[in-house]
Amino acid sequence: MKRYQVFVSSTYEDLKVERSEVFHGLLDIGCIPCGMEYFPASSESQWDYIRRIIDDCDYYIVISAGKYGSLAPDGIGYTQKEYEYALEKGIPTIAFLHGNLGSLLASQSETTTKRKRKLDAFRTALQGGRMCKFWTTPLELRAVITVSLTAEKQHNPRTGWVRADATNEETTKEMLGLYKENKELKSRLADLDPDADTTQYAQGRDDTYAISYRVSYVDRRGRTREEESNTIVLSWDTIIYALLPHYVERNRWITDADRISTCIRPYIQKLPDIERIEDINVHSKDVETILCQLVALRYLELRGGITSLTHRGEMKFAHSRAVLRDSMYTTDAPTKTGDSELS
Repeated sequence: MKRYQVFVSSTYEDLKVERSEVFHGLLDIGCIPCGMEYFPASSESQWDYIRRIIDDCDYYIVISAGKYGSLAPDGIGYTQKEYEYALEKGIPTIAFLHGNLGSLLASQSETTTKRKRKLDAFRTALQGGRMCKFWTTPLELRAVITVSLTAEKQHNPRTGWVRADATNEETTKEMLGLYKENKELKSRLADLDPDADTTQYAQGRDDTYAISYRVSYVDRRGRTREEESNTIVLSWDTIIYALLPHYVERNRWITDADRISTCIRPYIQKLPDIERIEDINVHSKDVETILCQLVALRYLELRGGITSLTHRGEMKFAHSRAVLRDSMYTTDAPTKTGDSELS
């Protein structure tokens, strides 16, 4: 299987937890992350080594929070120099910016006016790039990066590490080296807690989400209505319980958008003017948000371009279908929502 090498650029001391989550996520989707953690001691200058590693990468991601980072001899931050070099080399770049700098601790923020101006100018440049996403927590960052990079690999595939122009012997050596590196990275990250707290994310019966969609349908008078836009509000519990069963079978030919459209179909069908639904298309932004939410809640994972249930997601699904003692039917899953409405 082709594997892509991804250079992870950021400041280090203030983003150790975030970088660990990102490395986990990249390994989960079959990528090979590399960054400053694994630079060896060498007589080669730091900047020359960094450029050589970036040259070998298929994709480049930059993470920015409240720090500008260490400066190169020319006064420009290494993170900024890495970003500009990746652009110069034509490597696909994606920027991930912290969305609430005011919430950061003083130790995670710049304190001098000069460095704050450098950081502001750099963030402005990142926001003007081809792709820029925002995050506020390590888990959200991991989810946004795995979703974004999975889409980037599909729409902008790169050479990867199974090279068609290499000899069999060279390819075998490269694959063995990558296998050992992948195994070592997984071993280094194995001690991180896989059950990180997810209580900060919207979930349950009380938290709701408005899903925008376009629907074609036949109304009660037999008239065909084409591509009408609307919004339906559902609790996250309703969305989760309706969506998880569609991921039990791993079918890469069914898209996430199709699964989400299918899971909201019964709720739209109950609307008073609809006799028969012909087609439903959920807004792409809402598809991405729902997918990110379930990844952040650790019910879904992205691996090898396929979205599938995690162990936690499998247990959530099993509990929703299990028969409780002294009862014919489960009460875990919502049986009647009452929380769907049009806005």
